[in-house]
Amino acid sequence: MIGGKLDKGWMFLADRWCDEYRNGLEKFLTMAKQHKGDKPKIRCPCRKCRNVKYYSVHVVESHLLYKGMDSTYTYWKFHGETLPNENSNVHSCCDNEHEINANNAEVNDDEMQEILEDIYWGTFNEEELNGGSNKEVSSRKEDELEKFDRLFKDAKRALYPSCKKYSILLFVVKLLHLKVLNRWSNKSFTMLLQLLKDSYPDDNLLPSSYYDSRKLLGGIGLRCDLIHACKNDCVLFWKEYEGLDHCPKCFQSRWKINDGKSKKIPQKILRYFPLKPRLQRLFMSRKIASYMRWHKEK
Repeated sequence: MIGGKLDKGWMFLADRWCDEYRNGLEKFLTMAKQHKGDKPKIRCPCRKCRNVKYYSVHVVESHLLYKGMDSTYTYWKFHGETLPNENSNVHSCCDNEHEINANNAEVNDDEMQEILEDIYWGTFNEEELNGGSNKEVSSRKEDELEKFDRLFKDAKRALYPSCKKYSILLFVVKLLHLKVLNRWSNKSFTMLLQLLKDSYPDDNLLPSSYYDSRKLLGGIGLRCDLIHACKNDCVLFWKEYEGLDHCPKCFQSRWKINDGKSKKIPQKILRYFPLKPRLQRLFMSRKIASYMRWHKEK
């Protein structure tokens, strides 16, 4: 401790076998052991794991000796450090993302509502919403306004009338997150939705298919661009190659099916997720924008 604060200078030492580094590491691990309680593993903050993976304290110690501490991890919130006037319960709650309770669900729901409102007002200024100087809003923006209106309603509506934990939007977002983490197929996800919908009260609002659940989130506007690619990965049929039917390098056909009767089906598709709209969405939320600026400002 230096001046009432944790000494973290040892993290940046090149010689990880010197006494200063070893002593600092020992104090860090002592704090981490006290914080973990009865849990068998802790997050590993080494340069490779970056607090994503969990290991025993012994393994974490080895990683920190051989690989070094992640230099950006200067606030040890996952290992017991708390800031002044901060409720330590917040971090113990966040430390285990698998523990979901009713309070967490309500907090997440409120945060989602706030984010949606920020996106809404960040995308359309008041002048445009009231008609603006042109007294007309473009059809594109009218469509987007309609999508956001649906999102607002879904963020407030309970999954079913007696449900206290989840709104329909929050529940679907969590399900889609599980689908991604566990690599469920679209078919299996649809089957799960149908089973849940059948087992819940008759007046539940759960979508009945993967397609319907994706439509529910359409108002967020984070699109994915589909770009046709050569079967052998030579080129993308994009820009100067956009109008070609054969690869200019290996001469393979662009199409898997192209008989002139049915719809053309490309051999391979690249899914491109544009960065710009995603950054815009992050900065449209007051709360998230402050986190995005953290490294610059603090």
